[in-house]
Amino acid sequence: MLAKNKNIFPSRITLVITERDSIEGMENFIYNIKVLRTLGFRVAVDDTGAGYASLHSISEIMPDIIKIDRSVIQGIDTNTVKESMLKGLLLVAKEAGSLVVAEGIESEGEASVLFRNKVDLAQGYYYARPDTLNKSLKSS
Repeated sequence: MLAKNKNIFPSRITLVITERDSIEGMENFIYNIKVLRTLGFRVAVDDTGAGYASLHSISEIMPDIIKIDRSVIQGIDTNTVKESMLKGLLLVAKEAGSLVVAEGIESEGEASVLFRNKVDLAQGYYYARPDTLNKSLKSS
């Protein structure tokens, strides 16, 4: 396999499924995901909470990682309904055996709510601004 010749192993690659649109032919899609998993690839579902049918897709795909959309995270520290949504998504993730990544954290208040609810990982401007790959590698 070419990936092994280049020291790139499937276990180091995560395929990200975006939840902005419905997935046509779910049965074939799930079959292909299973095949990719047997090869060692991991699967993430992106934009959870903002997509067409996130919860249905999660129950079918059983992703390794669930990325919670920033629309759920923005202002979560001042909106109890959003925090309840987060709690529900965390419960779903636990049942699916998925790691949870919260996207779009921009304030200490938002980060505090995520910490209190034991979200696995978080990303956003509160922690760091995006950087170019070359610049990041030079500072290593």
